[in-house]
Amino acid sequence: KMKKKILCGMLAAMMVSGALASCSGGDTSSTASNDSGSTSTSESASTEESGESAPAASGTTASGVNIGSYTPSDETYTVKFLYLLAQEGDHLDEIEAQASAVTMDELNIGVEFIPVTYGTIDTTLNTMLPAAEPLDWFTCFAGNQGTYLDSGYLLDLNQYQDLMPNIMEYVGDGIGNCSIGESWVVIPSNYERTAWTCYLVRNDILEDCGYTIEDFDGIDLGDPDKFQEGADKLTELFATVAEKHPEMVVLNGTMFLGTQSSCYVDGLSDGFGVLENYGQTTTVTNWFESEQWKNFALLNQQWFQAGYASQDIGTNVDSIEPILKAGNTFAGLCNAKPNTIAEKLSQCAQDINVIKLSKTMLSGANMGNGFCLSSASDNPEAAAAWYNYIFQSQEFNDLINWGIEGTDWVENEDGLADFPEGGDATTVSYHNDYGWIYPNQMVGHPWAGNDPDVWDQYVEFNKGDVVSEAYGFRYDNRPVINQVVACNAVNSQYQAQIVRGTAQDMETAIQEYNDALYAAGLQDIIDEKQAQLDAWLASQG
Repeated sequence: KMKKKILCGMLAAMMVSGALASCSGGDTSSTASNDSGSTSTSESASTEESGESAPAASGTTASGVNIGSYTPSDETYTVKFLYLLAQEGDHLDEIEAQASAVTMDELNIGVEFIPVTYGTIDTTLNTMLPAAEPLDWFTCFAGNQGTYLDSGYLLDLNQYQDLMPNIMEYVGDGIGNCSIGESWVVIPSNYERTAWTCYLVRNDILEDCGYTIEDFDGIDLGDPDKFQEGADKLTELFATVAEKHPEMVVLNGTMFLGTQSSCYVDGLSDGFGVLENYGQTTTVTNWFESEQWKNFALLNQQWFQAGYASQDIGTNVDSIEPILKAGNTFAGLCNAKPNTIAEKLSQCAQDINVIKLSKTMLSGANMGNGFCLSSASDNPEAAAAWYNYIFQSQEFNDLINWGIEGTDWVENEDGLADFPEGGDATTVSYHNDYGWIYPNQMVGHPWAGNDPDVWDQYVEFNKGDVVSEAYGFRYDNRPVINQVVACNAVNSQYQAQIVRGTAQDMETAIQEYNDALYAAGLQDIIDEKQAQLDAWLASQG
């Protein structure tokens, strides 16, 4: 009963990403073939299944946006919004002005951008938050939220639920995945909630060696009964490529079977204590001493010793995308989603295909990254109402992702965002493609190369093949934070040589690694996770 309730809430949360598109401000008629199409499908399915109408909005704007209990003030408020950029552009002031206009007429709220990059976000937040500098919403990753909550930098979003009806519908029964203890700390960005791991492969090389992608259908390295069959198929493929194309490196990258915990187990946030078998258990165990993890390590060792893996793979720091783009590598591991082939084609400039290696599992792990409300906000009620509004705004989400329409991007004949004629990523001044960490990419334009219905595909994909027994639960690592820090240090010292297959004596290396983890406090972490999970399960009835 509990699982059914959670699953239904999760599905409703995923469908709302399409449904909200119909409420977005501005002219959305040009995207009827993609975003609006998603809306009609999701809304009609929801209504037909329930046989009931959607509840009446408690407050709506002239354009039909549900703003809950919020009453716009006569006094203008400017939200300070810190978000990630791929790189800074030269007309952010114009983008900011257009973004302010999205909410100004109906809420009398504008926005001031505080743009940061991966290289500056930590320094910026570590300066602003302790100093209580004025700030409303800011990008925040799961690993920092407990510390920020303890330090008093975050507001508990539970007290603003009435101001955020769109967000409440989106999060649904998954609110526990966004909470630490009793505090709701983050609104997760709307992106893929699950993933399967795969090998990205050069399709031209695959076919030249006499294979089709269909030859690898059904591989599931997470199923003990199917592991050896899948491993043998991959080994045969890599051997064939190595023989026919000796000039190529067969395997490379920075992802390995033993690092892809979220694709085989529910890592319960950090992987130190997991739910094995795709989360289909409620017993927390140490994955690093499991038979599955050992088999992954031994398989990578076999491929390394056979010469299939790059001989520099033990120290390589480059992800597989630029390596494939260089043209002398056949395959590398990555996580996949519906539009991976289109995405990697753009990133790798190669004819790419994917060999699927796992099921898709829905857990709470992908709901920790998103936006937090700063305790230094000058008007958290207005900030909450603003986020509720922009979450459903196609115009706002397009602006922060793609820039100014007509300057940085145009809508092509398929209803997709694309570079202006003759332009590319090097000629436009603003282009991020960071939808996965923005509020709601799924009400915006997909980028050219994707299917027009890619957001519908995400909705289906996000249902997952299996749902973890811990979906709806979020582990609070604060009681064992010192042990977590110590175990991370052990990972840095031991894990790479094992997962990359370069350890000569794998049995000894794995034993030494686990001994070091337990010495660092791994059992304390497992016990704490188990106690928290048991309490959560009991609370679900």
